[in-house]
Amino acid sequence: MVSKKKILDKTYTLFEERVGICYISLGLDTRHPKGEKDEAFPLCARFTIETGPLTIDRIKTALTGRSESSFFIGVWEEIIAEKRKAGKAGTADCYEGVLKSFREITGFGHQDGFAIDTPLINRWVEGMKARNFASATQGIHLRSCRVVVNRCIGEGYLLPKAYMFGKRRDKVKIPVGASRKGWYLSVPQMQELYAHWKKRDVDFPIRQK
Repeated sequence: MVSKKKILDKTYTLFEERVGICYISLGLDTRHPKGEKDEAFPLCARFTIETGPLTIDRIKTALTGRSESSFFIGVWEEIIAEKRKAGKAGTADCYEGVLKSFREITGFGHQDGFAIDTPLINRWVEGMKARNFASATQGIHLRSCRVVVNRCIGEGYLLPKAYMFGKRRDKVKIPVGASRKGWYLSVPQMQELYAHWKKRDVDFPIRQK
């Protein structure tokens, strides 16, 4: 209980914090008239979610990363469906193939909800390496998964602190494919090639119009 003398206005807030998309505030219940004899107002907690209806399940999910009605695999499948609906069949097929790899290697399923963390992703990476996935392929797979993780964080299914990708030691680093810089001609080489083409002193497999 807090004395009325300390109240500044009708919306007096003592504490406010954001957890994912859930805003939590602790304040005074000032709905009672000021003329009452009580010397203090009771405390009240307020939960606010900016996306979707406010339900007990959404509050629990925003605070704990667990939900009784949604799950990580389901969000991934929703993204695949969205890609197909948008006419991006190729991208949808890619996401579907990555999901299949993720589930086969980790054993993760619908029943696991949002119990996804860095050790799980590292187990997936080790599994991809054991199956001789190229670095570029691993990168594609991890970036697809990162899209799903970001969606889950944005919708409050995972807490921001659960984000597992990054360059820090405790994060999963997404590999970059081998550089193809050596495959291309340098500027001097292209100039030399053009000079020979102009002089016609070298046979070129070029079809003239």
